[in-house]
Amino acid sequence: MHVVSNTTPLCELFKIEQLALLKETYGSLIIPSEVEEELRLSQDTVIGLYQTVSESDWVSMRKIEQTSVLDALRQRYPKVDLGEAAAIVLAQELSADLLLLDDGDARAAAVSEGLTITGTLGTLVAAYETKRISDTQAQQILGQLYRGSFHIGETLYHKVRQRLGLSG
Repeated sequence: MHVVSNTTPLCELFKIEQLALLKETYGSLIIPSEVEEELRLSQDTVIGLYQTVSESDWVSMRKIEQTSVLDALRQRYPKVDLGEAAAIVLAQELSADLLLLDDGDARAAAVSEGLTITGTLGTLVAAYETKRISDTQAQQILGQLYRGSFHIGETLYHKVRQRLGLSG
């Protein structure tokens, strides 16, 4: 299974010490070199993330083969940042099974490009539905994401709680 990821799922799960959830759910991830650069530049704000990802045996970096496709995608979707656009293009080049994105504009662009997407919360739901984490773990992780720096609107929070079978 080819799964391409943008920066946000890696960053947000790392912040709450749940980065392994990605490995447990997908086995391995592929990130474009632009995302690797974003991770490297985030070293001052998310200490340890770049080193953890770069030393892992389950995250690999790939360069985009056709940069002209990246340029064209960025022109079509000007609200999509470089890392997100690169993840979309890499997912297309690899015929990826899944693309991990959280930004709404990037998700809309990826869907318009015919890609199958999910994000940080979708990863949580997938881990729960495949019994990789328990009810208690799912509730704890969702709570940490909701209370942390990851932006989750109240409506989405309650939808995810329902999907996880959590009351209230």
